[in-house]
Formats: sequence, C-alpha cells, structure tokens
Amino acid sequence: QVDDQYLAGNAFLVKGDYTRAVESLSMAIMRNNSNEQIYIKRGQALLKVNDVPKAVEDFNEANLINPGIADLWLARAYAQDGDHKNALKFLENHLGSAFRIAEDSIKKDPAFNSIQDDPAWHTLWQKDWYSESERTMADVSYYMKRAQYEQAVTRLDEAIAMGGCDSIK
Repeated sequence: QVDDQYLAGNAFLVKGDYTRAVESLSMAIMRNNSNEQIYIKRGQALLKVNDVPKAVEDFNEANLINPGIADLWLARAYAQDGDHKNALKFLENHLGSAFRIAEDSIKKDPAFNSIQDDPAWHTLWQKDWYSESERTMADVSYYMKRAQYEQAVTRLDEAIAMGGCDSIK
C-alpha cells in the first residue's frame, strides 16, 4: 500500500514545492524506513534546495537498502557540489550497474554539465558500457519518441540482419 505522505511528497516535488516535499517525504520515512524510493525522492528534493550533504545521506541510505540504486543520484549530487572525483566515481558505478540508464540521457543530463570538460569524463566514456542490443533499443526509442516509425523498424531490421536481436526486449 502506498503511503499518502509519499504521494504528497511526490506531488510537491513535481510542483516545485521542494520544502514541503522534504517534509512529506520525511513523514513517509518515519512510517516506513525500508523503502529506498522514499529516500531517493527526498534526496531529489534536498538537491533542489541545495542541501547536498543531506541529499547524499539519503542516496547512501537508499543504496544500503538496494545496493547501487542511487549511484546516479550520488553522481548528480557530487557534480552539483563541484566534487568531480566522486561524481565520476558514482557515475562509473552506475554505468556498471543493473540500474544503468541510456547513454544519451546521461550525456544530456544538465547535472553533469560542470564535469563534461574534465578529462576523466572523456576517459569514462572510452569504455564500451552498452551492449549492441542496448544501443539498438536506445535508437529505436529515439525514433519512436519522434514518431519516426519507419526509421525505428529499419533500425530493428538492421539489428536482426546482424544477428544482434537475441537479447532485445
């Protein structure tokens, strides 16, 4: 059953009322301190009010509950705080995890604008983090979002012809 304070906190987060989001999510945590999503949401709100240390605490707590789930958020928090070393460390952890999001989403994430000139950022992207099927699905998703269905089908046909669709979901 979903907690009403969690729902309220999410609503405040979407509306941009970050202080009230933190309050509601804190109440939700008092009721259930074993749900990593509540800590992640409160951490997001804390980042918006520029309370990076408390946000980092929440993301670390989420990682204690479900290891690796908040590494991307830790990377964002450290980038916001100007700590490039830790931002890149947690971004690398995220890229090696089951929670990994698409490459273009990370590269276009404004949270990482401050570290994209760091040589370590470029070094990080030298590694091939994504499988061919993940790249195919990212391309197909891109075309579908833009209603370019013919291009999406063509990309899938190319992957099938190359024998790379065994793990496409």
